[in-house]
Amino acid sequence: MAWLSSIEPGEPPAEDPEDDPGPDDPARPGAAGPRSRPAKEIRAVKGSRRGPGQPGSARRVPGGSPGPVGAFGTGQLLDTAPGGAVVFGQAEHAAGEDGRFAGASDDELTGIICGLDRTEAAACALKHAAVAELIRRNPDDGCALEGPAQMPGSYDEFAETELAAALAETRCAAAGMLDLAHDLETRLPGTKAAFGSGVLRLSKVEIIARATAHLDPAEARAAETLVLDRAGRLTPGGLAAAIKRAAIQVAPDKAAERREKAERNARVQRWMEDSGNAALMGRELPPADVLAADQRITWWARQLKKAGLDGDMDQLRALAYMDIMLGRDSRPAVPAGPDAARHPANPEPAGADGGPGGSDRGPGGTDGPGGGPDGDGPHGPADGGSGPAAPAGPGLPPAAGVLPAGFAGRLHLTIPLATLLNLAQRPGEIAGLGPIDPALARDLATSAAANPKSTYCVTVTDQQGHAIGHGCARPEPKNHTRTGHGPPGDHGPPGGPGTGLRPRPARRTRHRSAARVHLHRLR
Repeated sequence: MAWLSSIEPGEPPAEDPEDDPGPDDPARPGAAGPRSRPAKEIRAVKGSRRGPGQPGSARRVPGGSPGPVGAFGTGQLLDTAPGGAVVFGQAEHAAGEDGRFAGASDDELTGIICGLDRTEAAACALKHAAVAELIRRNPDDGCALEGPAQMPGSYDEFAETELAAALAETRCAAAGMLDLAHDLETRLPGTKAAFGSGVLRLSKVEIIARATAHLDPAEARAAETLVLDRAGRLTPGGLAAAIKRAAIQVAPDKAAERREKAERNARVQRWMEDSGNAALMGRELPPADVLAADQRITWWARQLKKAGLDGDMDQLRALAYMDIMLGRDSRPAVPAGPDAARHPANPEPAGADGGPGGSDRGPGGTDGPGGGPDGDGPHGPADGGSGPAAPAGPGLPPAAGVLPAGFAGRLHLTIPLATLLNLAQRPGEIAGLGPIDPALARDLATSAAANPKSTYCVTVTDQQGHAIGHGCARPEPKNHTRTGHGPPGDHGPPGGPGTGLRPRPARRTRHRSAARVHLHRLR
């Protein structure tokens, strides 16, 4: 209500100059043609997050209705209002007795949905403010109210039980609510404000709180400041990556310490799915091992597909996962007789030495992942890539295979060059997984260097981050002796001595690298 009363009657929301209609636009006052667009044509800016302070939400649509439904249209009063009782009341009135929102256009209905989403978040924020007051009234023994928020360092143990009983919740859920309320008051004031206005809903607030849990209050405030300007319009995955990157930038040493401490909680969990099937999951595992395992699962799934098994890649990866865990081979049995050589499980006849597939089909042979131009890498022929060596032979379970050290497969690891050289502590990033702390980035680069098919790509950027140069190279084979004199202080690429970079000519064929490590530096 305070927000609405602060606006002068008839004062329109701010307009974007770029959205001003041209002289020939039918929506422009005085232009030829109708002054307003049909209701069905009024649309919000595609991909915009509607609400207070969000780009695109203040775009005016001339001729919009000033009534309760029209007020939710793009750029209208309730489209830019914070969540609260007024927005809820107007939305409830617009819904009508049958809840069908009669008379609302698609754009206005979208505005109502966004307004109710903000209202739901604002109500949840107010609930957490009440929980914070419960903490103030139930401090732990010896904990005084301190700081601008007047919050105790910890709350009485019975506050958790009391809240759980009142809400018919578990004690774990009640503890999470108490901790989040405490963090919002003492460590994340910007997130609290965005929560209260409805810009951030509960799930996004929890993402920020989890990512900054290891930081002290000053560091947590610095991290949230780096993302709050866009947090409302980011997807949960995008927000998780952004706040994780911000937390690493603010305190890189604490990020590495947090990861190393969590490794001591490594475990395998199993549970029943709602469908009646079961699940098995590893937690807090070494990243390099997880990458290697994931790529091996994908490679074996490709072998199952080549052997003629039905199913999409998700189903085949699940089967490959169980094959590797149980040491079994789910490929069809090789038939006896003259047709054996043409069976999918044994694509080539036995070699002269009587071994499966001949002497060129051992680990790393031409039939292994990436072993030839048509090799099946961890992501399949369409993506190229070089992966681990093939298992010992057809018909043997994947557990019997021999895999090279380090993670293999087509993987993009991006590391600032200053971080790789231990001159800075900027976060790296793994494509598909997100930001990683500097120490882990260096460790993974070292692990990648153990595979001779790894590719190192250096991209030089200017001060604005625009690429101004790019080149790739591979480590020299271990048996290669350098004849020239390297530059002063040359210690080879990440991964240890004896693996210096060997430039390779550009070619039009796709990269078949074991790992692509992108190194970025500022000019």
